[in-house]
Amino acid sequence: MIPRVSSEYSFEDIKDVLWSIMKPYQDLTRSLKFVFRKKLGFNDVFFFGSGTEALYTALKGLNIKGKDIILPGYTCGAVIKSVLLTGGKPILVDVDINTFGLDPSKVNKAITRNTKAMIVVYPFGNPLNIDIFKEIAVENNIFFIEDIAQSLGAKYRGDYVGKFGDIAVLSFGSGKGISSGGGGALVVNNRDLIDKVNMIEITSKKGIMNDISVLIKILAMYIFSNKRYYRLVSSYVEKYTISEDGKLLDVIIKLINDEKRDTCLKTHNISKLSFPVLISQLKRLEQIIDKRHKNAGLLKSLIDDRDIILQESPNDGLHAYSRFCVVLKKYDNEFIKASLRKKGIDSEIMYGYIEKIFNVLKIEEEMENSLRIARNNLCLPIHSKLDEDDIEYIASAFNQIVHSHKL
Repeated sequence: MIPRVSSEYSFEDIKDVLWSIMKPYQDLTRSLKFVFRKKLGFNDVFFFGSGTEALYTALKGLNIKGKDIILPGYTCGAVIKSVLLTGGKPILVDVDINTFGLDPSKVNKAITRNTKAMIVVYPFGNPLNIDIFKEIAVENNIFFIEDIAQSLGAKYRGDYVGKFGDIAVLSFGSGKGISSGGGGALVVNNRDLIDKVNMIEITSKKGIMNDISVLIKILAMYIFSNKRYYRLVSSYVEKYTISEDGKLLDVIIKLINDEKRDTCLKTHNISKLSFPVLISQLKRLEQIIDKRHKNAGLLKSLIDDRDIILQESPNDGLHAYSRFCVVLKKYDNEFIKASLRKKGIDSEIMYGYIEKIFNVLKIEEEMENSLRIARNNLCLPIHSKLDEDDIEYIASAFNQIVHSHKL
């Protein structure tokens, strides 16, 4: 079965992971920071146990308690959770139906005197038109936070995303384009914020991630990225994803209904086992992104796009393609997903639970495009472990299924 996502590391990387057990933590940290600086141009990087912990720390540094934080209506629930945990008020703004990202015209209308920051998510690796968001931030004197959890390797005007905002947040979870069995990072570009973030990082961390858990995730991603073995765990992956989404949704709803909201989140240092696979992937980043682009280009040329919306990127942007997401116009995405599965292709529906958050906040009428994407999206495999035959098979199966099924 063709996996929905895949690891981007090799057997040599796995051996380096095992050797890293013997190396001092500080040496590994310096090595990873050096690669971030040399490869991506990120000078001030702080590592955490997850992307959520990194964003939580960033928002703590900005002291957002009681303040409005603008974020896209269609996004990962962890972003909303982080804002609520730090005592901020998430102001969800509808997205552009073509880019799947924040609609700049609607952002301007949502800004008030109480707005402290804007979190711009680059959905599925799409960098959006960053100049517009920088202009909005400057004109309104608010902080610009880049969420590049899905878009490490994407570029805008020749520079890697993550260099444009006051702060950028990264995640290395198993489903991300660049993964390491867990972990996250915070990039601080605004020099006025470095001391604040550094102090919070030092005082809030409670040890290191569980190395055994991280090792299991790294090995599992490596082994089950193989098409021959993925079928053995595909049902588990689906059940686990549904379970984790359900837990996240429950936490968000409880936080929304709790007026206190400001909660202390336990943060951790990233596991030392994550360093070797991160360093390896970063060194090969162009190669990884280039392969995904070739796969995406082939899939676009073969897929029947008459009744779907394909994500648009800015002319000056380079998509990282952590996912290849389409929005179906006339089809039931659950049916298409199940039918693809019968043909040996594992696809996924992303953030469908966001509609329930809209219901709790009573903002459904304001989220037309976000709802449309949440209800009708489908992400097809696009990772670099796929070859041309795989992409041709995915396109053929998709076209055959949608031609035989309409709502």
